[in-house]
Amino acid sequence: MYERSDGLMRGSREDRIQEVFGLQESDWDFDALLGIIQGILDHAENVRLAAMETLLEIAGQKKAPMSLTPLSVIEYFMFSFSASTMAAQRIFKFLVENTDISGANEAIERALLRDVRNEDFEKFIDIIVEAKNLEFLKILEDKKLSKTKTKILKNALNL
Repeated sequence: MYERSDGLMRGSREDRIQEVFGLQESDWDFDALLGIIQGILDHAENVRLAAMETLLEIAGQKKAPMSLTPLSVIEYFMFSFSASTMAAQRIFKFLVENTDISGANEAIERALLRDVRNEDFEKFIDIIVEAKNLEFLKILEDKKLSKTKTKILKNALNL
């Protein structure tokens, strides 16, 4: 990475994106984690998205965990992107499609219980229904949902 005294990357936006994507094949160690976090903290949203794509790729490789796992970092930053990127939805879909990754089920449940925009909630429910993983919806049974979210859930289940 191009180091600056403030710890953030420098260089053109394209160079920063390529630096982040270059981490996809690196060992999962603190240096890789730091590079990804630097990308996530970048002022340019497309660099931040490249960092999340890299993190998703590393998570899919099921690398050995260190004190932090790629999935725990993905979950931590899941809702830090603007709604227009639909990053939270893409991340949620990744989690639902990769329930064999340790911690994915718990991350899905925490995302469903989080106070999210109605549009994200609806997409989360659609992703679960499409994947036929309806068992995740059981955690919502006893939860007090808004009228809109209750309607979304009922419509998805055809109740």
